Amino acid sequence: MPHNTRLHMKARLPLLVLLAAATLAFGACTHVREATNDAVAWVRDALQTTVDAPLDRTVKATTTALNNLRFAEVVTKADALSGIVTAKTARDEKIEITITSVTPIQTRLDIRVGAFGDKPVSQRILSEILQELRD
Repeated sequence: MPHNTRLHMKARLPLLVLLAAATLAFGACTHVREATNDAVAWVRDALQTTVDAPLDRTVKATTTALNNLRFAEVVTKADALSGIVTAKTARDEKIEITITSVTPIQTRLDIRVGAFGDKPVSQRILSEILQELRD
């Protein structure tokens, strides 16, 4: 390889390393879109989204959704700023939905199923919650 080409390759190496690191860092975040056009993100093994509903209504819809899906041991805890709804799947995996008030009319949902996240089950739970909020 000519000397000039080796220098050119050395100059590109930091850029390639940076691009590889960025790909690995952001590779865990997969964005999907719901039919409702709500932004949904898969971050750190949890499904995250913001819904246009007040906290108390979202907590109630979440509890109802988990009961509709016949999960076991549904437990709800909430105050004026946040809530958490937990349940168990038939395979004894823990479902934990953290609900946080963003504004008086917007609420953030973080849905985690199992230790490492179960994306299809999380998406099904979100669909049921959104249906309850529409009703």
